[in-house]
Amino acid sequence: MDLEELPCSVNGITISPPSTPDRWGLQYHFKLLHLKKDQNEQIEETKMIRRKNIFKIKEQQRKKKNLQMKKQQYLEIYVKEGDSLQNNLNTTYFNELDSTAFSQFESLNSLDFFSSSNNSDNETA
Repeated sequence: MDLEELPCSVNGITISPPSTPDRWGLQYHFKLLHLKKDQNEQIEETKMIRRKNIFKIKEQQRKKKNLQMKKQQYLEIYVKEGDSLQNNLNTTYFNELDSTAFSQFESLNSLDFFSSSNNSDNETA
């Protein structure tokens, strides 16, 4: 048996040579080339899909990492600003509290002064 008479299998499809020897040549080889071309195209398509998927996954990971970095930066800024704002608020609050208390103390003293002077005037009169 000659090797050219054996059936050929490509992509799970078996191509057997035609029964008549005059049709054997070109028809068989064109089918074989066509199937090999399809197989190569499928391999390339599979590689492209894998590349696209890998690219998408890497892009998602990069976006996720950037988002985490931004969150971390905002958190650090928030904590720093929050601390400084809290310190400012505490300082401002206590300054306002001191000034308010001082003004209230002064007003109480002035009221006491006038009321005591009025009382002393009333008592002497």
